[in-house]
Amino acid sequence: MSNFKPYVLMSIIPSGRTNTWNEGGELLRALVNADARLMPEKVGNHEPLNIPVHSVEDCEPYWAVRDRPKGTILENNAANFLWKRARSIKSTGYVKHRHCNIHGEERPGWIIFKSDVDKKINWYEIFRYLCLAFEPVYATLHIVAIIEQNSSAYTEEEKSSFGFNDHVMGLPYVALKGRGLANISWANYFGPDLKGEVRQPEIRDAKFLVEEIGDGVMLRVTDNLLDVADDFDEFSRRRNKLRTFFREGTFRVNREPRLINSERSDQR
Repeated sequence: MSNFKPYVLMSIIPSGRTNTWNEGGELLRALVNADARLMPEKVGNHEPLNIPVHSVEDCEPYWAVRDRPKGTILENNAANFLWKRARSIKSTGYVKHRHCNIHGEERPGWIIFKSDVDKKINWYEIFRYLCLAFEPVYATLHIVAIIEQNSSAYTEEEKSSFGFNDHVMGLPYVALKGRGLANISWANYFGPDLKGEVRQPEIRDAKFLVEEIGDGVMLRVTDNLLDVADDFDEFSRRRNKLRTFFREGTFRVNREPRLINSERSDQR
């Protein structure tokens, strides 16, 4: 019997800043306005999270707290913001703010959100809104299926390249820059520097959903996120077809996950 269960994963690399409350409030309100059950219960700047909150406004004092020594190149960097919810709908979130590294180079931040699957929530509506708000470098929305969570369903190359990890855990900027794209998720937002990878006319002609949003391109494998959980075989077939419209080597995971026969029945 498998210990895995599907989960919603949203990964966003914002192109701009995240370190004012304007961005923090917009992010959290997008979740809570979609469903009150996405309201964080506890927040903080590091684990363990033990600060209870009851409204979006309660989170403001802990958003983008300056925690670096003044007079250094890092002084404007802000502490990460984390949250979790233990009651239904169980979820976690993590924000790494735009920052300077020790070499003085500015790096984009990262928003990662993970949740139990709930069919009442329009997850794509939330994701699309956040793509408009944060104008990502790159962003994905996916339900990570049970079989996708099993490392034995991937090749050694897919694991050693961290394609497996970056697909099931989300892709931060440092991994995007150093290793490239991981895999095709259900919804994929390609920002200005990446949208050239999307052959829009051909993909659209093949009946995939392609939309220009802001300065980027949104690409979806099917019209319903729940297809990943409800009919993974069909989703997998369409994703495999979609890969053929990208140049070779665009993604580190270049095939669908496969298990040996004895494991297959438990991994759906």
